[in-house]
Amino acid sequence: MSRDDEFFSLAASQAGYVTARQARNVGFSDDLIQYQLRSGKLLRQRRGLYRLRHYPSSEHEEVMAAWLAVPKSVVSHETALVLHNLTDLIPSDIHLTVPRTKRHLPDIPGVRIHTSSEPPIGEDIVTREGMRVTSIPRTIVDLIQANEISPEHVQHAVWRAFGSHLASATELEAVAKRRHLPLSRLEAAYQRQGGTTQ
Repeated sequence: MSRDDEFFSLAASQAGYVTARQARNVGFSDDLIQYQLRSGKLLRQRRGLYRLRHYPSSEHEEVMAAWLAVPKSVVSHETALVLHNLTDLIPSDIHLTVPRTKRHLPDIPGVRIHTSSEPPIGEDIVTREGMRVTSIPRTIVDLIQANEISPEHVQHAVWRAFGSHLASATELEAVAKRRHLPLSRLEAAYQRQGGTTQ
């Protein structure tokens, strides 16, 4: 695969976006990046983030752009719920989670960056549309802990997850214990829906 083909393949897997570091990793020098910008083949989105000019738009491309702009981040909270197709909510912000030890976080309009002393790792992370996203159990536990959307929306998400066999009460309880969430708060989210533990 040629350098240009590798670059396009990478951008295509990321809704048309690529970071400066990724471009360098496939052999694009800074001068070549600047040439692509001058020729109009690339558009600068923000510092260190570019997009192919003629790449088709996609539903969640703004989430991809935000995720790429914040290294080591994971899409989380309400935004993760949307990517898991467990809500009809349209979040006003894109939600990302990073380790609490991460410094110099970018200030991006429309992006809410959560910091966590227990950031998602391992089975708490899944891939959706090419992005690292919190798993359904971790997403639901994070939402209950954050307490920023109505309990009814959380309950509806739990009901949909259980009804589609995408998550079980056992999996949610395991994450809740790791995250020090009282089980009584978790149980309230699915018992009111008439759900049963699985």
